[in-house]
Amino acid sequence: MDADGYVAHRGAGARRDAGAPPRGQLPCLPRRDRGARRGPVRRAGGRRGDGRAAHRDRPRARAAGQPLHPRPRERRMTRRTNTTDLVAGIVATLIGTGALAGALAMPRFTERGASPFTMPGLTPAIIGAIVTALGLLLMLRAWRGGTADSGAEPTITRWDASSARRMLFTVFVVVLYGVGLFGRLPFVPVTALFIFLFTVGSELLNEERRLSLPALVVRALILALAGAFLVRFVFTDIFLVHLPGAL
Repeated sequence: MDADGYVAHRGAGARRDAGAPPRGQLPCLPRRDRGARRGPVRRAGGRRGDGRAAHRDRPRARAAGQPLHPRPRERRMTRRTNTTDLVAGIVATLIGTGALAGALAMPRFTERGASPFTMPGLTPAIIGAIVTALGLLLMLRAWRGGTADSGAEPTITRWDASSARRMLFTVFVVVLYGVGLFGRLPFVPVTALFIFLFTVGSELLNEERRLSLPALVVRALILALAGAFLVRFVFTDIFLVHLPGAL
């Protein structure tokens, strides 16, 4: 080693440039500065530069304020109460409770030996109980709130053109069936036509439809016939309710 701190190699030339090591010679750094060439502090068993200190570098990491085992940064989450679901749950619960109370107050004709399935309030009581239970569940879910990103905004009031078309189509088909066809024509064909039109129309207006048109028509036809005959069987043969225009 010469006076300038360079290590001379055998056979090296004697020419030097100003501020640069002589040809064939390498700089000899002090021992305390050699660790600067190691690069970023590494985790034990991890990759270079991932932020965790190895066992031998823990004192240096503590001195630099670097965490030895940093945890992944968690996204900021907030809980929000869905006001729309809360109000809808309250309304559904009130309607279901009222229907259930009114159905239980109807005469049962047990003194005449009537069957429990022929009670006039049986079907309204079942429907009222179901609506009440669903309303309570909706209220509970809305009260507990859903987890969402802090910057997320509710999208229930943001209707696109596709949602508006499906809503208008649903209202049109229901009004056509309930006002124009129900009770004027035989029950089974009219109900089957309603189910078929509603199923096919809703799927055609759905932008994420995966079924082809022939497969959709076949499935809708099977669903329409099965649904119409099942509804007629339940009301006519089980509940002994005479349906308007029943076949």
